[in-house]
Amino acid sequence: MKKKIGLTTFGLIILYYFLTFTSVDRKYEILNEIIKDNDFRPGNVCYHFDDVAFFDKNLVDFGIWDKLSAQTQKLTNRFYTMRENAIQYFPGGTGKLPVVSRLELDCDIDHKSVYRISLPIVSTDEETVLLKITEGCNCNLGGQGAEYSFKRTDGKWRITNRFNIWIS
Repeated sequence: MKKKIGLTTFGLIILYYFLTFTSVDRKYEILNEIIKDNDFRPGNVCYHFDDVAFFDKNLVDFGIWDKLSAQTQKLTNRFYTMRENAIQYFPGGTGKLPVVSRLELDCDIDHKSVYRISLPIVSTDEETVLLKITEGCNCNLGGQGAEYSFKRTDGKWRITNRFNIWIS
C-alpha cells in the first residue's frame, strides 16, 4: 500500500512538473527581457549559474502551486551552465543595438568585474520571476548583489521586491 501511494505521489509530481515546465530557451528569453527592461549591463558573465536561496519572504509573489514549481526548478536548474552568446544587454540604452555578454570560464580573476546570474525561477503563468544577480570585481571590496522578484506589467518586467541584498 505504501509503495502504491509513493508511486502515485511520484507520478503526480512528474505530471505537475511537465504541466508547469518552462523551457530553458524561454528562461533565456525572460532573462534577456529583464536585463533590457531594467537596464542591467552584464558585460562579463560567469559560465555557471548562481543558485537562488528560497525563504518564505522571497516567494511571497508566488502562489501555492508556483512554490512547488519553484522548488522543482531550483533542482533542475543545477543541470545547466550558461550558453555562449545567450545573454544580451544594451550599453547605450534600449534604443541601441544589443551587445552580447562575454562568457567567463574563470569567474575569479582578480580585479575583473564579473556578473553571476541565476537561471530564472518562473511562475506557471510566466508573469512572475525570481532571479539572483550579483556583480563583483574579485578585489575583496566592490560589488553588489541581491535576489529579485520581478512581475511583468504592461509588457515590461518590473522589480517588485529585493531580498538578501549585499554591497561592499
